Amino acid sequence: MRIRRFSNIIYVEFCDVVDPDCNSKVLSLDSALAARSPTWLVEAVPSYGSLALVVDPTESSETGITQELKEAVDALPLGPARTGRLHQLPMRWWRIRP
Repeated sequence: MRIRRFSNIIYVEFCDVVDPDCNSKVLSLDSALAARSPTWLVEAVPSYGSLALVVDPTESSETGITQELKEAVDALPLGPARTGRLHQLPMRWWRIRP
């Protein structure tokens, strides 16, 4: 895991390859932070291998935020990759004739 900060954005990077277990960690951390509801967290945006966090720097120090993130990651459950839900949308294809 790598934590990078750019202004009021923090990136928690788990991997840079396509890996379901990595994505499971991202989604688990997103859920864990939502449950904790830290005062410094404004918005969390998960991607496949990382979690972007918009933070309010007036609510905590960079060291405090980093420490809380490490604690949240350490507390993540170990286990199989988390699976998502399958959404099927009906589609109708037609050809427009000139």
